[in-house]
Amino acid sequence: MEGGRHRVNKRWRKQSYRTERAAERRYVRLALRGDDPDECIGRPWRPKVYKGFDDKLAPAARWLRSRAGRPWAEVEGEIFRTFDTRSLAGRHIVFGHLLPPPWNNPRDGSWVVCFTVGRFWVDEAGVLRNGPLVRWVHPPYLAEEPSRAAAAFVGERRVGLHGTRRYWLVPTGNGWGGLRQDRELLPAEAAVFEAFSDEDRGFISRRLS
Repeated sequence: MEGGRHRVNKRWRKQSYRTERAAERRYVRLALRGDDPDECIGRPWRPKVYKGFDDKLAPAARWLRSRAGRPWAEVEGEIFRTFDTRSLAGRHIVFGHLLPPPWNNPRDGSWVVCFTVGRFWVDEAGVLRNGPLVRWVHPPYLAEEPSRAAAAFVGERRVGLHGTRRYWLVPTGNGWGGLRQDRELLPAEAAVFEAFSDEDRGFISRRLS
């Protein structure tokens, strides 16, 4: 069920240390130059990285997705008949993923079992629903910062690169810092993106497989 820390989570943890070291180097450079680093950039800090485990949840998520369209009361009863909650792993699967957790999306009450299967929610009629599959992209922490123009252009979004095509990657809103693929960039937006420096494009873009 669990396979240790997720590879993305381990990459974030390493990157958080790189971010802190880069901030320390900027701080020292400003101090040596005679500027006040506390006023310019503030004290160096390390981005907080919470634990993320590599749970094997795709089979459980597919099982729940196959029940979409049925009354949630029936599905919930089948969950407890199918999964053994007497074991630690069983309780984790049922109460931590299959059932709506306490930290589900407060806006629409939806929750995620596995990012490759989509979101689940119970509609007003008490029927289990499942959203469409989406491409989830987790942005790494940045050791440096893009230029002000590039940061203003993307905001909280990023640009996904797939061959010669450019797509907006927008926040998922789940509180975990993930992104999902949105519409393709308009020609004018793509032209602005291409006009940035190679360094800026590297900061604000993500390669899509």
